Amino acid sequence: MPRRFHWENGIANTLIARFPDETLDRWKWHLQHVPLVAGTDLYEAGTFVEHVYFPLSGVIALGFENSSHRNSTLCLFGKNGMVGLQMVLGNERSVESAKVLIGGFALRLEAGLVRTEMARGGEVAQLLLARTQLKMTRLATSAFCNRHHSLEQQLCQRLLEMMELTGNNEFVLTQSELADLVGGRREQVNRKLGELRDAGTLQMERNSLRVTEPSGIWARVCDCHKVLSAAEARLMANHP
Repeated sequence: MPRRFHWENGIANTLIARFPDETLDRWKWHLQHVPLVAGTDLYEAGTFVEHVYFPLSGVIALGFENSSHRNSTLCLFGKNGMVGLQMVLGNERSVESAKVLIGGFALRLEAGLVRTEMARGGEVAQLLLARTQLKMTRLATSAFCNRHHSLEQQLCQRLLEMMELTGNNEFVLTQSELADLVGGRREQVNRKLGELRDAGTLQMERNSLRVTEPSGIWARVCDCHKVLSAAEARLMANHP
């Protein structure tokens, strides 16, 4: 069952931690501390967004499902963002799905309360608009990466993202989820993972993966990771 969040626990989400005290005071009786169970859909494309989520741990994948019911990950969210950003632009229905990729915990809040806070303007609105801009940058970069970079580079990019979002180098993921991360076929992704394993970069067991040599991932990743990291640093520097 969801439980109320106690401020003395601290806030692991770096976005909500930037919000002014008066906003957090208004929200403190409404925020719920909820588990993020791996494989759970927070919402599907086309559905009303009733809640937003500020992940404290774990990873949430925003994705798109085509007519063949094949999923493809658009971008990943973790402790540095808010899931439900489309609401900031006035969209009450989601244009993508949100699925828990790696389990953890989050702060859940009614979307209407965020809309009310946005209407006040000020620092919260600026921060959420900055995160929306960053999300659009991530989507554009993902589209470019999928078109111009190799499957190995894309896979390394996703592995680095997950490592940074979780602070961990070991993940419980199915083969299908790994394929969805890069929009590739499962056989192709398994072959690339095997090559990374043979190079001593990672270890694999059934439904689990462990990066044993992060420098091997960095050596193979494309420039997209640096572009995204620089974009986030610039945007957040304007909102200390």
